[in-house]
Amino acid sequence: MKNREIIRVLNDIDELFKNRRELKKNNPTLQSVPADINLKVMRNKKNLETAYAAYDELRKDTMASIEGINLDNLAALTEGERKKVKNTDKEIADLLETENPVKIEKIGEKDIERSNLDIEEISALTFMLEFENTEPVEE
Repeated sequence: MKNREIIRVLNDIDELFKNRRELKKNNPTLQSVPADINLKVMRNKKNLETAYAAYDELRKDTMASIEGINLDNLAALTEGERKKVKNTDKEIADLLETENPVKIEKIGEKDIERSNLDIEEISALTFMLEFENTEPVEE
């Protein structure tokens, strides 16, 4: 996965957790997601957080090169400062596009069918979906 995808997925998972807590609070009879799916989500989240930590360390090192430069008024920057900011922006963009190996546990269509996830929650977990039948359906 690219680092930018890791960041998006972690944000989606956090939002999913927040939404599930809110749903359970407002509807106490709502069934929980099956334990095996929850475990896979939690293990994937941990693996993604480990990959994010490696990215974040590199990001911090890169950002250190422009520490002390006031970015509030770009027009007031010296030519050298502008070049540093531009180079840092490029390095961060490249870092976000860097592939980062992450072990992802998958869930299938049958798992989704037996869960009580809504469409937004399923969407948050698309990174771990594995479809059994990818053949187009004829009408």
